[in-house]
Amino acid sequence: MRPQTLALLAALASATPITNEKRQIGGLGALSAGLMDPKTIGQLANLVQPTKVEALPAKVRKGAKRQRLIWGPFDFVAGNATVPGMPGIQMDPHGQVTMRRLGGFCTDCTVIHGAAYVANADGGRVDVKEGAYLHHLLILNPTKRVPSYYTCSANGGAPVSQTVPSSYFLGSGVDESEYFFTTPDGTYNSGYYVGSRDGFMMQSEIVNYNPEARRWYIAAEYEYELGKPAGAEDAGYQPPQGEARFNKTSPEFVIARDGTILHAMGHLHDGGTNIELLVNGRLVCDSRATYGGSQGTFVNADGSKWETISSMSNCRDPIRVKKGDVMSMISRYDTKLHPLRETVDGHMMEEMGIYTLFFATK
Repeated sequence: MRPQTLALLAALASATPITNEKRQIGGLGALSAGLMDPKTIGQLANLVQPTKVEALPAKVRKGAKRQRLIWGPFDFVAGNATVPGMPGIQMDPHGQVTMRRLGGFCTDCTVIHGAAYVANADGGRVDVKEGAYLHHLLILNPTKRVPSYYTCSANGGAPVSQTVPSSYFLGSGVDESEYFFTTPDGTYNSGYYVGSRDGFMMQSEIVNYNPEARRWYIAAEYEYELGKPAGAEDAGYQPPQGEARFNKTSPEFVIARDGTILHAMGHLHDGGTNIELLVNGRLVCDSRATYGGSQGTFVNADGSKWETISSMSNCRDPIRVKKGDVMSMISRYDTKLHPLRETVDGHMMEEMGIYTLFFATK
């Protein structure tokens, strides 16, 4: 099977042609345009090899290999300091953007599961309780492009073109996403094949809420099998004013080919409660946010607490879809129950609604 990764943005998608809101024009488009900026070229000039490589026991499939790679360190200025300017996706005025080419991943191998996150020197997760807010962390494969398997309109629109000419490999946000290229039980014969010529680029935005500078690392944990498994194919708004509770419904996307959604998980920002995925109007996944806990609580100097999203529930049962099926999303918010995230200088941040789907084509 041929697995692909799709991040659907409920708040951004529209009918053909796609129209991005201004924040995204300066964000997603900036990643592609910013690749030729001298600052970007400087960061991407050298291949960064991991400072530490660890062998781990398999979690998803018996007999598979699993590794943790750690890159860094990376320095982050104090929360009240001026953030160094960098091109790319900067969505928080105090977010520090980092772009690097990453080495160390296996080659001629098929990846079945993985996750990337902010870490300490030993590979332990660093999160909000340590003052690190991970807005996004993307590990992309610029050498691989995947064909679109959905269109922008139920009226026969053309397949969606990619904003960035690459495929998503691993990534995460504050909700600690996992990437599955097989079903979560490891039984589905699919995966993300990494060839000898494939390369990877990391783009991250991290906010340091501490009053002092910090030094952190980037880690990726992934599980893989050598070669290509027998039988597997190639991979390839503004809310209503004065209303605390509201929702955003996406336009309809038409599935362009038969396949299976292997794993689905939503991504929201503070204020979000859940995001629903519908196929032909039928609810097939309801990804719900969990706030706070030991990994999602930051204690301010005055003793007050900030509880952010610490995890999102996911849907692990395979979802069969066929060409012509109509897919849509509804993201729901309650900013009274869960206040918006504040920046380090007290401004309120935006909402977001995304579904990450792992799709295997026939």
